[in-house]
Amino acid sequence: MGYYAIGIGGTGAKCLESLIHLCSAGLLPGDLTMIFIDPDKSNGSLERAAQTVKIYQNIKTKIHFGSSDIFQTTVNIPEPDIWSPFEDDVNPRLDNFFAKASLDKASSDLFDVLYTKKEQETTLEKGFRGHPSIGSAIFADKVDLGAGEPWSSFKNKIALDLNGGEGRIFLFGSIFGGTGASGFPTIATLIRNELKKLGMPPEASNMRLGGALMLPYFTFNSHNDQELKARAEEFLVNSQAALKYYYKRYESDENKFFDALYLLGDQSPQQFDNKKTSLGGATQKNAPHFVELYAALAALHFFRRPVFHPKRSVHLISRSNDNVGWADLPNIKDSPNDPTCRNKLGQMTKFCFAYLHQYFPVLENIKNNGNGLSEPWFIDFIQNNLAGNDLNYLWSELKMLKEYCELFLQWIASLQLESRVELVEARAFSSVGTDDIELKLGKHFDAMSYLNLILPSDHGTIKNDKMIKLLEQMCGAFPGDQSSSSVVGNFISTLHSKCLETARC
Repeated sequence: MGYYAIGIGGTGAKCLESLIHLCSAGLLPGDLTMIFIDPDKSNGSLERAAQTVKIYQNIKTKIHFGSSDIFQTTVNIPEPDIWSPFEDDVNPRLDNFFAKASLDKASSDLFDVLYTKKEQETTLEKGFRGHPSIGSAIFADKVDLGAGEPWSSFKNKIALDLNGGEGRIFLFGSIFGGTGASGFPTIATLIRNELKKLGMPPEASNMRLGGALMLPYFTFNSHNDQELKARAEEFLVNSQAALKYYYKRYESDENKFFDALYLLGDQSPQQFDNKKTSLGGATQKNAPHFVELYAALAALHFFRRPVFHPKRSVHLISRSNDNVGWADLPNIKDSPNDPTCRNKLGQMTKFCFAYLHQYFPVLENIKNNGNGLSEPWFIDFIQNNLAGNDLNYLWSELKMLKEYCELFLQWIASLQLESRVELVEARAFSSVGTDDIELKLGKHFDAMSYLNLILPSDHGTIKNDKMIKLLEQMCGAFPGDQSSSSVVGNFISTLHSKCLETARC
């Protein structure tokens, strides 16, 4: 089955960021195609998400993990890595985009009726500034599934899925901003129309279209100026108007464009520090939020749904109180014996913690100084498979894993910037600032917290015995059949599996 995830705007990119971390933890078997869409290619949140996916892809390409479920999803990103409707335009403006100067008088007058002078003349290189009417017109004009990349590759893969296979297409976007609010319904409609052209009636079972529509879940104090931009005080009004539109579309058989729609928000929006809010660009680098994790889990739920009932239904999920813990996250399982979200994310957290704190530092010491060569796990998993003791040709793989582990721990810790979210003991490997998370160096992790890393902690007195137990298990582990895994892949797969045995999730 082909899975497709499209992130529209900064919020969409952050949802894809959460989805890739769920993939690394082994929660989505199969192939996943990701598409990033944003006119603001320099957006800080977008760049972080794209970097995370790139590192994931490099690991998946260069390291073979055998039958392990760590990094099991194959992730594809068609060129370009980030698609913008403006391509190489330096200072795109709405009036220039539609060549207003060359329009006849009647068309030019209509253009003035539809868009204010400020909307026409404001540069859009940092997005659509909270005005979805601008973005909708541009997306409708530029998204062409019959020409240009990534749309041609996307269309070709869908066509293959329609011929005997199955496919699931899922969109992420916000309802209250500019890029997501305009791109989400416009691109969904274009995709649905293209599917009909390819011969897929709306009720066909082998290709489904879904999406996570993000309601307001953060806020900030808008500056009292006349600049064209998103304003937090308008989020609820914009959302209310947009929801009426989606309601009418979803209730109409003729105009229905989603097979499943997930609405996600937070009744207590996170307050952003005004000093760090940004109109766009590299400085707009907002921390991950737990609602984006819910959106990624919604995508997994949609991907795994075997049946879509023709009768319309509404499913509700909410938390029991204002706090958020593992019990409040839905478990996306194909069978009762499948591991829970807490199991898999807990195992990945323990693995990243152990690798950064204990195993990578030893490997780095061996590479630089030759110290630690007598470690039994190193001898069995790496030294016996090396020409001499040279780690250089494996070092890029080991370092990529280090980079990804840092990103994963930074992500899962950042989900807890709000004190009401309790998933892991983030203080063991990070320090919390007023509005961000700073990861500690691996050697400064609190090893005494390893046993109680996954909350709630119910193991009594905190001891270091589980970190020692993990080392004992690794030193006594046998590499086994390495025919389907690489040297680093076999070592990492074993360490990952032993982290599950000591996680007590």
